[in-house]
Parts: sequence; structure tokens; C-alpha cells
Amino acid sequence: MSWTCPACERTFKNENQPHSCGRYTVEQQFNGKPAHIVALYHALERTILACGPCKIDPAKTAVLFKRSVPFVSVKFRMNYLLVGIRLFREIKPPLLQSIFEFRPGLCENRLRLHEPGEIDDAFRGWVQEAWHDAA
Repeated sequence: MSWTCPACERTFKNENQPHSCGRYTVEQQFNGKPAHIVALYHALERTILACGPCKIDPAKTAVLFKRSVPFVSVKFRMNYLLVGIRLFREIKPPLLQSIFEFRPGLCENRLRLHEPGEIDDAFRGWVQEAWHDAA
């Protein structure tokens, strides 16, 4: 069961889910960002969409990729993308910035991506695992 905010029409798993209510686009996230960061986002988006069906849900400060729940978040910075991959485990890649525990056992592993070459087989595997777990 999901809930749709009557004001912004975003969908959430829980009724009255707190959120930054508003209508946003992915393109708004590109404002003021260098071309290489926009190109990096597009490479990342293709990788995520290759996992299978999901919804791209732009928010005020991030772009979320959702199935029944978000499984990847992307925040735009001037020199990198901060990518949160939600898994039922912690990972320790070299690009790891931090780990945020949503609830016991569910971690958002936050990585900094600077270039498309960092989207390697290990990264694709984590995204696929997160996609699968978000069903």
C-alpha cells in the first residue's frame, strides 16, 4: 500500500510521510553544475535503470530511485555526486564517505562518484542488490 501526497503528488510507502513537499525535476538539480557532473549523473542513471523497472523521484535536494521504497539517492555537488545505496549491510569501498543506519540492519552506504569509470562491476552489483531488496 502506498500514499500519495495530495499537494505534490509524490508517492510514499507510509501515510503522511514527512518530505520536502514540492514539484521538482531532475533538470533542476543540474542548475549551476559543471557538464562533467551532468554527464556522470546520466551514466549513473543508465546503470540504475538497467537493474529493472523503477521510478525516478526528484526531490528538493536529491534524486531518488524507488521501487516500493527508495534504494538509491543522488545528491549533486560541484565536483562529485553523493550516491546513497540502501542495503541490508555495510560496504567498505574506497569511495565510501559515510554510512547512515535507517533502522537496525538497513544502511545507506554513501559514496562519492567523481567520474563514470568509478561505476564498475562492484558498484553495479551493489545497485542491483539494493534494487532487488527494495521490491
